[in-house]
Amino acid sequence: MKKLLLLALVLMLSVLAFADVVIGTGTLTQYYPMSTYYNWYRSASLYTAAEINASGTITDLKWFCSTANTTTSFPIKIYMKHTDATVLTTDTWANYSTGVTEVFNSTLAVNATGWFNFDITDFAYNGTQNLMVLVESGSAAYVSPYSQWRYTSTATNMFARTQLDGSTPPASITANALRPNITFVGITTVAPPAPSTIVSPANAGTGIMENATLNWNASSLATSYKLYFGTDNPPTNLVNGTNLGNVTTYDPPGNMLFNQTYYWQVVPTNVYGDATGCPVWSFTTRLDPTVSTFPTVWDFGTLATDPFPPTNWT
Repeated sequence: MKKLLLLALVLMLSVLAFADVVIGTGTLTQYYPMSTYYNWYRSASLYTAAEINASGTITDLKWFCSTANTTTSFPIKIYMKHTDATVLTTDTWANYSTGVTEVFNSTLAVNATGWFNFDITDFAYNGTQNLMVLVESGSAAYVSPYSQWRYTSTATNMFARTQLDGSTPPASITANALRPNITFVGITTVAPPAPSTIVSPANAGTGIMENATLNWNASSLATSYKLYFGTDNPPTNLVNGTNLGNVTTYDPPGNMLFNQTYYWQVVPTNVYGDATGCPVWSFTTRLDPTVSTFPTVWDFGTLATDPFPPTNWT
């Protein structure tokens, strides 16, 4: 059962950690980034780090196909690279393709409408630089219907393109604002983690053993946890924001004081920041069980279900 629960937790965290990033909502169409209307197509699209708002491994690329061709296969190559460019200009294909990584090279038919998937070689996106996606197709025969793709107009030129008939591909591409809509698949969502939930001791619990440990549930996207723990509220006087690493338990050194209220707060964190809205929990340790006044009388209970000796009695 424990193995099944662990597997379920891993699968749940995998779903939470990875998501598709979709950029572009326009519904107008054009032949870019690839088609058979001309022999050759070449284009470069620029997507900013702010738009992507993610980092991690991109496993697939999708463009939204509005017109498909079920009969005609043609060569398609896709390249990607990080860039500090913020706008695209008219330039040579040679300059644009400097430093790229080829992630797809195949001959296929764009034979279905909707988000058409390209299973690329995994590309590790750093999440801080802008990302350029370059596509070239051809030489392709003139066969209708010609593939068309949805695009969204950008405020500045975030797209550069060209098309050409003939036996050789075009040497330069022209800046444009009609950037194709795209989906980056498999990339990690950029976000601080969510707050953790408590395991033990129970919030506002009483009679807690002085050697108890603090335990909490793992938070999705968290890579480590900061702990605040003390007899003050907000807690700082015993542990003040110490990063414990990727753990979900803390054992206070020694024994805690008897009949003392403690406060604690767990703040999950990752490279994108700390979780917000993390609650402060509390508990109160048990009374000092030491008998120091004699004679003394202890009531062990009168019910048949009352334990004897009582719990924690020595």
